[in-house]
Amino acid sequence: MVQARDVWDANRDGQIDAGAPTGSNRKLCIIDSGLYTGHEDLSGVNVTGGYPSGWNQDGLGHGTHVAGTIAAVNNALGVVGVTPGTVNLYIVRVFGDTGDWIYASTLIDAANRCASAGANIISMSLGGAKSSSTERRGFDTLYS
Repeated sequence: MVQARDVWDANRDGQIDAGAPTGSNRKLCIIDSGLYTGHEDLSGVNVTGGYPSGWNQDGLGHGTHVAGTIAAVNNALGVVGVTPGTVNLYIVRVFGDTGDWIYASTLIDAANRCASAGANIISMSLGGAKSSSTERRGFDTLYS
């Protein structure tokens, strides 16, 4: 639905086009419910680590879904990501298997851990009420 293939395979030959923009040499941090590292569409994706212990589990499945949308490899299975297998991932698990909401301070801590891990991009697929002043201050500080 995001038409990602139009970015990296404009001629539709199934290969990443020469000169196509990719996520290579970038580290993308996903703040979500973890990552099922054994997923067939993520085989070969460079996952550089995560936080806290248990980041490499995802009973909810949402973090793995987000990772697939971003980086699923171009194989004969499942889906292909926006930047297929080229971006480096770092995972920060803030949601448990129920997906219950977390404190603003937990979210800010997660974003700071992404920055400390060298992330160029942070992905947060979140829903809920407006952000709090704690979140606004925390993200403004991180952005600065």
